[in-house]
Amino acid sequence: MNSTTSLESNDALLDMTLDMYSGVVINSEKLPNDSTIFAEKLESSLKAWKEAKYRAVWLCIPIKQASLVPVAVREGFEYHHAKKDYLTLTKWLPEDCKSKIPAYASSYLGVGGIVINDNNEILVIAEKYADRFRWKIPGGLVDPGEDLVTATMREVLEETGIKTQFLSMICFRHNVNYLFGNSDMYYVSILKPLTTELSPQEDEIIACKWMPLEEYCYNTSSLTVIQRIIAEYAYKAHNSANKGLWQPQPVPGYAPANAFYFPTAKPGTIDFLWGPTFEHKN
Repeated sequence: MNSTTSLESNDALLDMTLDMYSGVVINSEKLPNDSTIFAEKLESSLKAWKEAKYRAVWLCIPIKQASLVPVAVREGFEYHHAKKDYLTLTKWLPEDCKSKIPAYASSYLGVGGIVINDNNEILVIAEKYADRFRWKIPGGLVDPGEDLVTATMREVLEETGIKTQFLSMICFRHNVNYLFGNSDMYYVSILKPLTTELSPQEDEIIACKWMPLEEYCYNTSSLTVIQRIIAEYAYKAHNSANKGLWQPQPVPGYAPANAFYFPTAKPGTIDFLWGPTFEHKN
């Protein structure tokens, strides 16, 4: 039995596994309920893990065991992030270098859908709880585990009742100082409408309609600066051969549906240095 295995199976220590960076991940499902027992095991564990030259320690405490949090803080743990049912704390063990523990996710991810029908009309909505009445494209936040394309089509469907097909992504905006000091990323895509009957989301949308594209693009009095830029991109993309970034393609080597890239040319028209040419099938 090697030293790593013995540390992982030692009953006197907290149950844990090692991550790929020699970091300790404490098993939250086997935390003692008694804070005194937890304190004894945590102290012994930290000493053993430090001697083994492990680096970061990750401790996730379920809300039902919140009484353990003060114990961890007394041992030098710091808050990393929290959600409605748990708190994650971390401790950096090496003393000869500063902490390499990555900060928690620092960005909001939003999407907007530009939907233009065969009559050259763009789908627009007005939000019920906005500071003032303003026409804008439908969209919203990406749900955890959701990709950009699915999120955009879902938001359009929820807010307007229109089913769509993704065509291309045309632009994005990055706000570096949004809520709580986090970044805000907003991706805008062009979608093809598959239905036409409008059904606005009653609890969020006060109105939605098909508006002539040129009317929307030149209705500068009701558009914010960002919305004017988006409208300009929409008009140019709709009236030119340059349709922006094409359908997302899976990244080779990643699990299916976990990672995508958006090519600047139709797949199958360019060669990639890191892999074979993708064949585009009509």
